[in-house]
Amino acid sequence: MSAIRRGPKGRSRFAMAVFCGGLAVWPIYAAAQAADGGASVRQSVSDFSGFWRHGVTQIAFHPPPQGGPGPVIDVQDIACTPNCPGRPSGRPFIGDPSNPVLLPHAARAVQAMGERWRAGEIVNAATELCAPSGVPHVLTLFGAVQILQTPAVVTILYQRDHQVRFVYMNREHTVDPAPSWYGESVGYYEGDTLVVDTIGLNDKSIIDRFGAPQTKTIHVVERYRVIDGGNALFVHVTVDDPNTFAMPWSGTITYNRDDNMSVLLEIVCAENNRIAVAGEFYPIPTAGPGEPRY
Repeated sequence: MSAIRRGPKGRSRFAMAVFCGGLAVWPIYAAAQAADGGASVRQSVSDFSGFWRHGVTQIAFHPPPQGGPGPVIDVQDIACTPNCPGRPSGRPFIGDPSNPVLLPHAARAVQAMGERWRAGEIVNAATELCAPSGVPHVLTLFGAVQILQTPAVVTILYQRDHQVRFVYMNREHTVDPAPSWYGESVGYYEGDTLVVDTIGLNDKSIIDRFGAPQTKTIHVVERYRVIDGGNALFVHVTVDDPNTFAMPWSGTITYNRDDNMSVLLEIVCAENNRIAVAGEFYPIPTAGPGEPRY
């Protein structure tokens, strides 16, 4: 299992101009220090920009190929792990509460969600009820993703409900950042790999569709690598939350390049209060005076 590298402390935020500049086509470089007196040389790095998506078989984390502590998986996949053929559409999300990475209260949460599915209840994901996904749950989000890559910031746009993440490159983490849905992400390159280190996440999301909770102590490291001749994006994620898990664990998600897209479509959750898969209707989220919806 890859060791977690925490970003160094302290970093400043960028102006909106940084994001606007990311919309242009930039050459992507990493600065490396030469041995002869420290002169900078420019080395090209992998191009992660463009449109990516994964199918329904990737809306749960897959075990890491190198083995070691892994994600909660569906109880129906235990016999075939790690070479399961993929998750069929419409199957309930019944996680394995016996996974040793789970602390007792987290195992009970996974067990409770599984019992709701077994009872015939449709357990909607937070994104189906118009809440942000958070990290690492957003990696399992079904739908297109666009990556905008510049030397200063990598922007990840999720088609579902216009969710956005900013990864500030070669910066230090702020000391004790205020918790938020997507936390504070800093990034750097290791050869052909984009490493994204995220802290400062809130405790309002869950880890995955199986119901494992997360707390404000969670620390997530994602490692993005372009594979298959540029046709796929392989993401290895390591999650460490000592208030939920007995040990850090790793999982993987694979996106395919989508050459048919030229712009993200508008998918706004609050404009459609019908959950088609459940055949039910839900009210559009509203907030009372002084009370945020989430």
